[in-house]
Amino acid sequence: MHYKLAFIGFGNVACALARLLMRKTAALESKHGITFSVTGIATGSHGFAVDPNGLDIQGALALVESGKSINPLSDSRFPVTDSLAVIRHSGADVMFENSPVNTQTGQPALDHIRAALELNMHAITANKGPVVHGYRELTALAKSKGRRFGFESTVLGGAPIFSVFREAFPLAELSSIKGIFNATTNIILSRMERGESYAQALKYCQSIGVAETDPTNDVDGWDAAIKVAALVTVLMDTPFTPQQVNPQAFAVLHLK
Repeated sequence: MHYKLAFIGFGNVACALARLLMRKTAALESKHGITFSVTGIATGSHGFAVDPNGLDIQGALALVESGKSINPLSDSRFPVTDSLAVIRHSGADVMFENSPVNTQTGQPALDHIRAALELNMHAITANKGPVVHGYRELTALAKSKGRRFGFESTVLGGAPIFSVFREAFPLAELSSIKGIFNATTNIILSRMERGESYAQALKYCQSIGVAETDPTNDVDGWDAAIKVAALVTVLMDTPFTPQQVNPQAFAVLHLK
């Protein structure tokens, strides 16, 4: 089975996934009979590229890493200037949505996933926004199209918390949630306890790739708030948004 893939958002997470898929190419084919090509890429800073016959993914990674545009990789028959056009023209079977998280509205990820599902693509995202702002709608749309809306990596990316709860414990009734919801703030607080300043601890988080260059969502509590909202929305089957959580409960901004 050959799958055509589209990447909407091509930052650290998506690039890491692309590299992983390339490393696993032989295993995917030998063990699962799966081959793939990347037919569409949309980035926020490095342009857009579409080629239904397959893009040069190594070339795309090299261009992005060097700060250059991926536009020259695109098939000239498909002029694309925005993410939705990439989705439409890619002819993909699976779309990976990794645009920046919008805690307030879930956009533009919501529109990306709607468009992909409407075009009979499986839609997989690491973006928490569409989960808390469109979970029921997108799940229903995916079901009506016979496709999957996947979002396992949105919370506790290294462990399948949603799948385990829904598939292994289908009759469980969740009454409370407790845990560490943001790695950046957890590391900052731990290092400050050992005597570092806030600025030093934040710089360390950025140096190891845990915190973004703009760490606002982490340190002002919104990342933790939207994770709580996602868990409640899915595992408790109760629509819940970050605006219903007090982000100040998770914030470390006042420690500067």
